[in-house]
Amino acid sequence: MPRRTPRLSVRTTALLLAAAGALGAAACRGPGGELESTRYAKVTGDPEDTVRSRARRIATVEGIYDPEAARYDSTQDAWFVSAMLGPGSAHDGQGYILRLEGNSVGTASIFAQSGHGGVQLDAPKGITFQGDTLWTADIDVLRGFDKRTGAPVGTIDFRPFGAVLLNDLAVGPDGRIYVTDTGIEMTDIGVLHPGGDKIFVVSPGRQVSVLSSGDQLKWPNGVTWDPASKQWYFVGFDPFDSPLYTLSPGDTAPHVVAHGKGRFDGLQALGDGRFLVTGWSDSALMVIDRGKVTRIVNDLTAPAALGIDRGRGLVGIPEATMGRVSFWRLP
Repeated sequence: MPRRTPRLSVRTTALLLAAAGALGAAACRGPGGELESTRYAKVTGDPEDTVRSRARRIATVEGIYDPEAARYDSTQDAWFVSAMLGPGSAHDGQGYILRLEGNSVGTASIFAQSGHGGVQLDAPKGITFQGDTLWTADIDVLRGFDKRTGAPVGTIDFRPFGAVLLNDLAVGPDGRIYVTDTGIEMTDIGVLHPGGDKIFVVSPGRQVSVLSSGDQLKWPNGVTWDPASKQWYFVGFDPFDSPLYTLSPGDTAPHVVAHGKGRFDGLQALGDGRFLVTGWSDSALMVIDRGKVTRIVNDLTAPAALGIDRGRGLVGIPEATMGRVSFWRLP
């Protein structure tokens, strides 16, 4: 596949990210290191951009090749977006990660790009932060970067454990990293499920173990630690029955707390017992509260691993097939 140059554009629907004023220019560096940028047209008060739900779109960053995860780092006031730039199972060396400024998501730069500065990225997906390290799931390995400079700092290899497609990851209060393996192949002809569903745990010293494996995991995708219940939660990407469930060491089967139409993807705990979930079959962002599922954003296309800027009450949602990340004000 020929290498493509990342380009960005930004459409804003309101000026509510931080202080009043324009959000600036979208910018990124291409494969040769040159800075590329595009201005955007500022739009305010457009009724078509008022979602028919209880959340409201604030901004949309477009022109990202296959964005898969958007995660916010409060220590830097910045968003990080993983982009596959090709099939999600292809070891093609074309992946990259963007940085978007928290108070100006239209200001973007390449944080890490495969083939530059010693970076290797094939199809990065979930992102999490552990101290000064940004970890991303890249098919069958985790790749670590200095979260301020983008310099590679390490790799954790899951191939000896039969990893098929590492998808999402999160760090718990004890420093362990929980990683989902959805057991799918993302190809040019669509999503295939050869099996191999697993949930891994990375302990201190980068020791990998398998928490659970098998079809009962329902194609595990999003993962989050819930501080309210002090439990780990997961969602399944199964196309016919997408569950939200808990799973603890020693459990023989997941404890399902909610069901969806299919293909739950992203998951974040709100910290009060509620969860935000993105679903492909629902084309929506949903709140799950004690088993009840409520849509708060509709008409999303393949919404993936979302992130939360809790200070501003914003959610960032990648829509990979549309090449964009949209930002929404929580109700």
